[in-house]
Amino acid sequence: MSYLNPILSLDSDNLSGLQSLQVIRSADVDAYPDAFEAIAQEEITFQPGREWVRWVATYSTIGFSTRAEDSQEGMNSAKELPFVIPRHSQAITQMLLKAEKDTFIVLFTDFNGQRYLFGSKEKPVRFAFDMNTGTGSDRNQYSCRFYSDSYDNLLIYPPTFGDGSAAVDACPSVIIRSGSADGPILAIVPAGATMVINSPYSFGYQIINS
Repeated sequence: MSYLNPILSLDSDNLSGLQSLQVIRSADVDAYPDAFEAIAQEEITFQPGREWVRWVATYSTIGFSTRAEDSQEGMNSAKELPFVIPRHSQAITQMLLKAEKDTFIVLFTDFNGQRYLFGSKEKPVRFAFDMNTGTGSDRNQYSCRFYSDSYDNLLIYPPTFGDGSAAVDACPSVIIRSGSADGPILAIVPAGATMVINSPYSFGYQIINS
């Protein structure tokens, strides 16, 4: 049984705009999705009895960042997802202390409503936190972050997977290739977008659902 437990909003905490993250231990992932153009092509699957664990965080604090860094081992990518969990408790503190020694895959939504998988089986993310126990403006809270310095461990996760919307604008992207299914890519039309081909010439294109 995993030590991870949901972190829910509290009725006594009158905060607005709470955003939830979903977390899974990398060890509890069975299969990580293949990707095309940094878009997940299938749903992530878990070991039997395992599922996403939902954590509530203050929405205004979530802001994913990434920057390229050069090192003796070559280029890497420093990525960080900071957030705040309001109101500490002994049970949450004990869980977060264990989490600092573990690795994860995170499902989060940015301010534009786009969902991302952060971390993979081969390149999971780490977790760290600080605890504030003040009063007033220095509220009782955990200042947390998931972080990684690996390339290729951030995927767009289409909302047609998991708990997302089934609306038309949630459809998978379409890839348009020239000549055949293996031909050069002419365009990628994202979910909900429209591309108009206006030419007197034949493209000889192939439309492939990604």
